[in-house]
Amino acid sequence: MLISGVTLTGTYVTDIPPVVAANLKISLDGTTYSSGTTWADSSGNGNNYTLVNSPTWSGGVFTFNGTNQYIHSPDLHAPYAMGTSTTPFTFEVWARPSGTTNSGVLIDETNNVAQSGWHDSWMEFAGGNIRISVWSNNPGISLGAYTANRWYQIVMTYNGSNLLSGYVNGALQ
Repeated sequence: MLISGVTLTGTYVTDIPPVVAANLKISLDGTTYSSGTTWADSSGNGNNYTLVNSPTWSGGVFTFNGTNQYIHSPDLHAPYAMGTSTTPFTFEVWARPSGTTNSGVLIDETNNVAQSGWHDSWMEFAGGNIRISVWSNNPGISLGAYTANRWYQIVMTYNGSNLLSGYVNGALQ
């Protein structure tokens, strides 16, 4: 949803549905982080993430220097069989790329470089496009072009058999 020129008050936000909390494997929220190198998983499953080379955090948002700062995930493949052709999943990320060429990998389930030919699941900003992939559909699916310095809600969902879908700002691509 894109809202501009509107001051949000209780009138505008009373009908927002609650955040899904049941059956989450990982739950990370920028507003729950405070300091240090660990971003704690609030799902209760202990899937904590590690901040590498001190990305900046302010007001619930992480900012990366574009060279060597990133957030390292725990291994999602082993405990959840992510990246296999039979495991359904959904990932949602809010991101604001700073460039329009290769602004980076947002999610990569096996710590490989996206589009490396390895069988895994990933989401990235690359070649001016938002791209997603699951298991063996390299080089992935383009969800369309993106603009630098603009926020995007990106969701990828896989049904566990043959359907990978991607949404940008709530719209199926």
